[in-house]
Amino acid sequence: MPPKIEFLDHVALRVKDLEASAEWYQRVLGLQKYQRADWGPFPVLMLAGLSGLALFPFKAHHHNTSPARFVDHFAFRISKEQIPVTLEHLESLEIDFEIQDHPPFQSIYFYDLDGYRIELMAQVTSDDFFGEPN
Repeated sequence: MPPKIEFLDHVALRVKDLEASAEWYQRVLGLQKYQRADWGPFPVLMLAGLSGLALFPFKAHHHNTSPARFVDHFAFRISKEQIPVTLEHLESLEIDFEIQDHPPFQSIYFYDLDGYRIELMAQVTSDDFFGEPN
């Protein structure tokens, strides 16, 4: 029997500048920085509650041609009431974004300093999207 998954813990990203990326995620998404001294200089954890990102330095030897190295995007859930607040915030930071409808969700997409695509998604209708699993 497979384990019961509780929630997405983190996505690990290789970034060019740990401090600049940590500051960006704090300023743009409000993620909180956590760093354990006994772990050394990385990873730098950027969390919203118990979920978030683990930032690691990008090194030339980490680069490979495996398709597994590509991250299409990662998504954080927001409430539908946060959509206009988020759009205003991104505009104030002069961050380009795209809005897409994926009923029952509306998504806001934009990119971080290293070109990772971020999705902020909100359920905007009362459809029972999750219902019974297939």
